[in-house]
Amino acid sequence: MDRTKRRNPIISFLLSIILPELGHVYNGCLREGMLFFFGLWFLLFALGLSGLLSSLWGMICIIGAAIVGQIFIATHAAIEASRLGAARLKWYNKWYVYICILLLTGVVIPPAILKAQHDILRVRTFKVPAESMSPSLKLGDCFLAKLQEYGDRLPQRGDIIVFPYPEDRSNTFVKRVVGLPGERLEIRDKIVFINGQRLQDPWAVHVSNVTYPSNLNPRDNLGPAEVPEGAVFVLGDNRDASYDSRFWGCVETKDIEGKAMFIYWSDDRGRIGKQLL
Repeated sequence: MDRTKRRNPIISFLLSIILPELGHVYNGCLREGMLFFFGLWFLLFALGLSGLLSSLWGMICIIGAAIVGQIFIATHAAIEASRLGAARLKWYNKWYVYICILLLTGVVIPPAILKAQHDILRVRTFKVPAESMSPSLKLGDCFLAKLQEYGDRLPQRGDIIVFPYPEDRSNTFVKRVVGLPGERLEIRDKIVFINGQRLQDPWAVHVSNVTYPSNLNPRDNLGPAEVPEGAVFVLGDNRDASYDSRFWGCVETKDIEGKAMFIYWSDDRGRIGKQLL
């Protein structure tokens, strides 16, 4: 015997807030719910491909689109529940089916979609663990990086890049490109010279009055040495407190994971949205 039961618009709305499709499933509209679920993901994916993720405002637009989309779907489900009134229950209108759908579309499917987005959109978030790039990147700053940015081109001097630490590839480092392939680099009393010419180095910050000789510590005096082909010489902006190419050598360009774009979160709210140039 068919069972009928009134669909509650409030419950339908709240279920859709939990997961976009759940309110429609509650209404007995499984196919429509799945279309809304995958449609919302497709919309966010398309917005990511549009290039909006290159700035904080673009990221905010995508997050806003997700919120608006979810509210629209929830409202649609509530209106549909009100229109249906007493509806004939489907085989999937059972609490344990709802839980299964919740686990499938809330726990299992999203990570797979996010991985696909990560692989295609090629962006990743990072959190700064130290002060070696201060003041450009401070301890605790969270930034977005464009992955595989250098597939068909070389890094530019001044780019902030992320890469696996050569001496322990389980750790990720973030530094600034200073020396390019084939260049002759030298550091004299904390000043960087490229091919014999003093580098215009607006990023460098020195906090120590001590200058070490090269035979004691390479921090302040180094080289001259040539940057190998297929590699870059990197430094932290906080020159007196950075462990970088002065100590362990150059970074191979094939190992560069990506280029930092902007800060999307910081304890210092004024830094949010800062472009990392």
